Amino acid sequence: RGREGERDFYTLIAGEKGVGFNRPVPSKMLEKPLWGLLIAQECKSPRNWLPSEIELLRKLADQAAVAIQQAELYEQSRTAAVIAQAQAEKLAIAAEQQKALFGVITKIRESLDVESIFKVATTEVRRLLGVDRVAILRFVPDSGCKQGEFVSEDVQGSFASVLGIKIQDHCISNEYAQNYHRGQILAVADIYQANLDECYIQQLAQYQVRANLLVPLLKGGGSTGTPSLLWGLLYIHQCTGVRDWEASEIEFVKQIATHLGVALQQAELLAQTQKQAQQLAIALQDLKQTQTKLIQTEKM
Repeated sequence: RGREGERDFYTLIAGEKGVGFNRPVPSKMLEKPLWGLLIAQECKSPRNWLPSEIELLRKLADQAAVAIQQAELYEQSRTAAVIAQAQAEKLAIAAEQQKALFGVITKIRESLDVESIFKVATTEVRRLLGVDRVAILRFVPDSGCKQGEFVSEDVQGSFASVLGIKIQDHCISNEYAQNYHRGQILAVADIYQANLDECYIQQLAQYQVRANLLVPLLKGGGSTGTPSLLWGLLYIHQCTGVRDWEASEIEFVKQIATHLGVALQQAELLAQTQKQAQQLAIALQDLKQTQTKLIQTEKM
């Protein structure tokens, strides 16, 4: 406001407080804009401020400015340390997730035993996310996502197991089924606050679920050259309370589900190859037997 405005401001303060004379001393932080004022006031009568008094106030203002600057620098460094710690924790979690993902991929490369691959996946996902249950549901073909069986699970000991349970799920709407076919993930922080159908809430509550993360398992598609097929669902349950699923967690389980889908496709191709090889071996054996009979007939 300029010096005229400053005089008006000081006069206003003096008038409101009944101050006879007013001596403001700027409190200026080092190399920074004006932070505030240290004001000494005489209320009983006018006063001629001595140079020594003014110098004392100036020194006090300078010391206050240094203290304020140090406090701000400390707060900035503390905030930076907190941010750095949070980033370090995120990097550590990401590294653990990549390690687990690599473990699943390695298991797929070592063996196409789907049961073993599922067990590694459910165990690692539950350990890394710190959830109460991770389970894999296989849909009955052509059931419209309404029939299935839990074929693999890793669960915290105090909660019920769903392994081997067969479901007749009439709560899944056609909209949900279509979303699953498209690979859409369902993340629910609190089943009681997500506008879910009452039928579905009761089904989840039966297994003590409070927060839910559902990831479709799609077989085929991508580089396989075959249409993707909804094989089942990867269930991730938090039973102890609500949970806001982080984007990094969702991305992690999405990658796990993608590689499980690859394993399913490869296992099916291997089974088909083995079946064809077996059929070919039987056909060759039949051919040899036929040839042997023909030779024996000719000799006769």
